Amino acid sequence: MPKRIVIIGGGTAGASAALAARKSDRQAVITVLSREAYPTYSRCGLPFAIGGVIPALENLVVFPEKVFAAQKIDLKLNTEVTKLNVQTKEVTYRQADKDGIINYDALIITSGSVPSVPGPLLKVLGSRRYFVLRTIDDARRIMAQAASAKSALIIGASFIGLETAEALKEKYKLDVTLIEQFRVLWRMLDVDTSKLVYDHLVAHGIKVRENETLSDLSAVPESAVIIVSAGIRPETAIFKEAGIEVGPSGGIKTNEYLQTNFPDIYTAGDCAESVSGATGEPLLIGLGTIAARQGVAAGINASLPADSIDRKTVPIILNASVLKLLGREIGSAGFTEEYFKKTGKISTASGTIKFLSLPHYYPGGSDVHVKLIADRSTGAIVGGQVLGQSAVGARVNMISLMIENRMTVSDVLRSDFCYSPPVADIWEPITIAAQALERVIKAKKI
Repeated sequence: MPKRIVIIGGGTAGASAALAARKSDRQAVITVLSREAYPTYSRCGLPFAIGGVIPALENLVVFPEKVFAAQKIDLKLNTEVTKLNVQTKEVTYRQADKDGIINYDALIITSGSVPSVPGPLLKVLGSRRYFVLRTIDDARRIMAQAASAKSALIIGASFIGLETAEALKEKYKLDVTLIEQFRVLWRMLDVDTSKLVYDHLVAHGIKVRENETLSDLSAVPESAVIIVSAGIRPETAIFKEAGIEVGPSGGIKTNEYLQTNFPDIYTAGDCAESVSGATGEPLLIGLGTIAARQGVAAGINASLPADSIDRKTVPIILNASVLKLLGREIGSAGFTEEYFKKTGKISTASGTIKFLSLPHYYPGGSDVHVKLIADRSTGAIVGGQVLGQSAVGARVNMISLMIENRMTVSDVLRSDFCYSPPVADIWEPITIAAQALERVIKAKKI
């Protein structure tokens, strides 16, 4: 009898799981239950559709329904899961006001997350209309409001908050204000690097109010577009009620094979608790790269026998991330120096430099800012931050590999990097940052 694989959630993790399961098992009966009206699309592309860089929201669809049909995967849209019974292996769902039940041999939970709107903020917002940005329909509503507005207030300087601020400023010419209770991109950037982003935003006419929580809306016009971008929380309530364990981060707890406390139930993506490859701590990570890779692993594992030697282990997570904001790329990997100081896990040293991307004599070069962070006692690279006009993603990937492979400052200084005047200087900016970092470490030892 073919194996019955049910996947809850049709986002990046869910689609990746379904397609990977199909490649692994050509006979399995695979069903995807998705609450949305659209097949799998890029949530990360929503701000760029609002800004007109992507001409239509429909262009964000990554896997149209015909892809699922071609792979003989039953995709059920507009389908809300209402109950899970782990004893009978039944998933109860509602579609078009009708209830249905589907049985599984293996279940993959990729329910994702929803925007978080803290209680105190809800009290301040009161009856005022506000938006979150998580779905295509959210984007449509924001675009409709922006077309007749003159100003916008964005609460939270996250990736989505910053990218939406740019979209509203550049396309709709709105007077945009950002409010952030800490500082811009505080999870991925230290104070010095974050200040560069702050200055960049202000230089482009976006008002930024850091270290502030919203306490009053009296000065905000009724017609203003108000967007809450205050983080996300995993969708786990139904599964927790069913007896599936939730970890300290709030996400569904997994082992190295993405199994829950029930061996036939797997999880992946925003709803899953991950483990930091840098510190070993549990964490939630809302990145599409992680969702896709976890989805593939969960899909393959769900299609295989529980003791198969072909099972895939969870991909390593080192917080590698990047965004483009008003013509500047911003990225980081590992943890900030501030994080290590607060947790006391290790004593760190850092080297921060500004260096041209191309030789001074070749036209087109621009400043690259690099901050490299190391364990002071061992010299091992534990984090890094990069700002520049181009190639930031490649440098963040370099730093991520350095952390994963436990490279030291000395290792970086011995590394061989390419050179050609139109492409790269004879000195790679990361090497210059490593030289600065080495001097800091040596100075402390004297």
